[in-house]
Amino acid sequence: MDAVFGLLTNFHTKPEDQEKLAEILLRAAEALEDYQTCLQYQVILNANDREVVSVLEVWTDKGHHEASLENPATVEAINEARPLILSIERQKEFDFIGGKGI
Repeated sequence: MDAVFGLLTNFHTKPEDQEKLAEILLRAAEALEDYQTCLQYQVILNANDREVVSVLEVWTDKGHHEASLENPATVEAINEARPLILSIERQKEFDFIGGKGI
């Protein structure tokens, strides 16, 4: 299997905004349903840290991920989420080389 591009990002928010931010990110995931190059887009909540919403993305390559940021639905989600985001922490970029699930 060819290596695929992965990205783990933490979005920091106020505890009272965690669920709303997660809903916006889930809508962004729905907008990617027709993108065959997006292999996975998971929104993750940590019950012990209500100030963070994480997103794990897996793409066929980094270029397709970057191109997706120009999608009108993605731009709309980013603009809607922006007021709720206090900071963004790009945890890791990695290349998956194999295993179960991808």
